[in-house]
Amino acid sequence: MHFSYRLGFILLNLISLYSFGQSGKDYGLWGRTEPDKQYVLSDTLIVRQAPDAGSLRLDTLFAGDLVEVIRKEEKDLLLKGILAPWFQVNYGKAGIKKQGYVWSGNLAFNMLSAPPMRYVMGVELVYTKDTLVDGSTVTHYYHQIRLKVIENGVVRDSRSFTAANPQYLATMLDRRGNGGGLKNVKDVISCRLSSEVSGMPSFTHSFAWDGKRLKELPRTINVVDGDALWYTEKLIMPNDKGGSPATITWLMEQGQMTGKKDKKGQPVYKTDSKMKKYPWNG
Repeated sequence: MHFSYRLGFILLNLISLYSFGQSGKDYGLWGRTEPDKQYVLSDTLIVRQAPDAGSLRLDTLFAGDLVEVIRKEEKDLLLKGILAPWFQVNYGKAGIKKQGYVWSGNLAFNMLSAPPMRYVMGVELVYTKDTLVDGSTVTHYYHQIRLKVIENGVVRDSRSFTAANPQYLATMLDRRGNGGGLKNVKDVISCRLSSEVSGMPSFTHSFAWDGKRLKELPRTINVVDGDALWYTEKLIMPNDKGGSPATITWLMEQGQMTGKKDKKGQPVYKTDSKMKKYPWNG
């Protein structure tokens, strides 16, 4: 199978594979069962006296605020397409330590701190689209992911992007200080989404923070399918080895097993690479 066709086949299966079996609890994303520190994603989060949307309001928390998870409740709430449990949490308000219940669908997956900035990322919406496949209607599930930049408790900017909905999505936030050498950029923030399944792609959405706005950079994809093939994309910044001034370099490298072996008995791979350059004016 030609490599580019094989990669397209893998990407198609990423969507198709996770279009089924989504009617149950989405605990691949929301199943935090151990005590942990979490951060608020939504602009406001209501703390309630009991794990119920109709329960008495105790306090209001804001994006970037910290809560300490005590335990996950058995009761769930479906909101914005997200089926997620309630958490009992400890939190601070006006210097006083308090306790209450919050809906976990309003909490971030990841947080990065670069004082006075705080970056938080999480799912703000799950939605569906129906597609005809071989004459049958298939429902595809998608996540709308939100990245927010918070300074001293105030949301300075945010950006969203859409991802297919793997059931066991792993997420990560990375930060490049000084913008990797990009003019007028303080940080480059990368949001990585992975199904953590061999042969399924990982997607990285990157943004440049200039102190006022988040600017979207080219998305990258990485796939490893055992020893059979690999496909990587990366962004090379001006300060990186091989980087160019005022330029973001996109580099793709791929390899596919040919079925042949060299004189040492090692597999022989057919490899290829491509490069694109994007000018950066700040």
